[in-house]
Amino acid sequence: MVGVKRIVGALVAVVLAGATPMSSASFKDAFSGELLGRVSDSSGIPQMGATVMLFDRYQHLIRKTFTNMEGRFGFPDLAPDTYSVHISVPRLFPAKSNRVEVKAGYSSRLDIHMASLFSSIDVVYNMPTGSMNDDWMWTLRSSQATRPITRMLPVDTVPSTSKLPAEPALSSTRGVLSISGGDSTLSMGGGDSDVFGTEFAISTDVSGKHELQVAGNMGQSFRTGLPVSALSATFVPHGVIHAGNPEVTLSIQQIGLRPNTAATAPGSPQQDIALRALGLSFYQTSDPISRLQLEYGGSVDSVNLFSQVVRVSPFARATYTVGKFGAIVGSYSDGGPPIQLMLHQGGAEADLATLMSAVAVLPQISVRDNYLQMERTQAVEAGFVRASGSRTYAVSGFFENVQNGRLDAAGSYGSLNSGNLLADGGGSTSILNIGHYSRRGFVGSIDQRIVKGVDFTAIFGRMGGFTAQPGLIAPDAAASSFLDQSDHNIASVSIQSAIPLAGTHLSASYGWVAGNAIVPDHLFTTQRLYVEPGLNFILRQPLPSPFGLGGRFELTAEVRNLLAQGYVPISSADGQTLILVQAPRAFRGGVNFIF
Repeated sequence: MVGVKRIVGALVAVVLAGATPMSSASFKDAFSGELLGRVSDSSGIPQMGATVMLFDRYQHLIRKTFTNMEGRFGFPDLAPDTYSVHISVPRLFPAKSNRVEVKAGYSSRLDIHMASLFSSIDVVYNMPTGSMNDDWMWTLRSSQATRPITRMLPVDTVPSTSKLPAEPALSSTRGVLSISGGDSTLSMGGGDSDVFGTEFAISTDVSGKHELQVAGNMGQSFRTGLPVSALSATFVPHGVIHAGNPEVTLSIQQIGLRPNTAATAPGSPQQDIALRALGLSFYQTSDPISRLQLEYGGSVDSVNLFSQVVRVSPFARATYTVGKFGAIVGSYSDGGPPIQLMLHQGGAEADLATLMSAVAVLPQISVRDNYLQMERTQAVEAGFVRASGSRTYAVSGFFENVQNGRLDAAGSYGSLNSGNLLADGGGSTSILNIGHYSRRGFVGSIDQRIVKGVDFTAIFGRMGGFTAQPGLIAPDAAASSFLDQSDHNIASVSIQSAIPLAGTHLSASYGWVAGNAIVPDHLFTTQRLYVEPGLNFILRQPLPSPFGLGGRFELTAEVRNLLAQGYVPISSADGQTLILVQAPRAFRGGVNFIF
């Protein structure tokens, strides 16, 4: 027996002596992979501070980080699997890739090109050892992962929490500051209120556990000299948003009004007054089964002008992923527009530019029979989205029922029922309450990246709109007496391009509506699109950063509805003309600082 043991021992010694030892690092490299990436705009400029979120195959958020000064990020020690990556940068279109494969012993490297309309992600797989430079190594070492790493330790070796370094109160701060002048971005009814203002958005991590997003808009009307201000604060929990851990937003808005004596509700004050609005909303998600994501929440809006009105608005959206074939999306909302669903379109986190736009949206108010009202829309929508290489197809259909609908009007109001008119903030337009209407519609879109830096999209659909009835407006007329409602074809084409070397970004779009009609806006929640009427241009020009500041400057210029299309004239019995306006022509320019 002793002889057998000696023989076995000798054989084991020979095997161990001939075997190549494997260190813990080699073991880890052999059974895990890493995900590296670099984020730039379409002209190749690195994007510092971009938000990068990593989701598993069930669309659960497992890690989150930000890009460094070279636009690089990294997720080390990932189990071999298929992941989704979402990238968002202020004022650029979010990028998303649903099938990024991480292989054991390999680096999956992403080359991400962000753009104002379309973004792209290229994936390359290679061995991560000898070819890795110091930039990538330091990126992995400094990567901020939100997924906790746990391991078993003896009880007596667990370090005291009092000896651990304290998390900084505020970290990973990034933001946008915009100073601009021209036609207002505060949306109260589409009126062209000239405003010189300052917009800002800041996002920061609080104690490494939660994210706080603050956005604001402050300005002064050129035309009236009255102040305009808006502010919102959003609490975003790190990790998966669920029923016990929702995202919460509080917003306040105030705009000074100087009533237009030609369109002022009887009994309302004739001196300057202030419209004040307070809003509270929450947003939650859940994944009841594989491939199905539910998003739901609600908002409460309170508006005080010459009286007070309150509106409660629930919303929900369901997205079912059918693998490589795309996703089926359905949504429901009742009340105000579901801004939270727009901010989280496609599962992406709201970027800072979108936050600045959202804070400028005031509740949709009007007056009916001299009483303050808020528009209420009950909408049901369904859609299908499929991405195939550099092309994305989408189609959506909706039905909505609207109470206290509104249109913008300018010109002579003498023949209208004055109890249904409310002066807009700029004094040149008024909001006309057109009562109740229902409509349906559908729209299809194709997004195509033509070459690097040039993206194209085409949209076609049909939905309900309004035209003027023939003849003159009768005295003290209600809107239903001179408006016809019917379905109209709509179409839009847009192109976004970046000029190499100079880094100039130019976006141009043209929206068309058949039959000289006004088609009220519908906020699509099953795909990311907006049909903007007329000819529109947006120009962004990056500038060198002086004084060694840790950010970048850019000049911006916007022209909306340059050809003044979508204007419907209506003649009254006294020979005057009333004009219904889809989207007023607007000009705006400014300078942005992004850090």
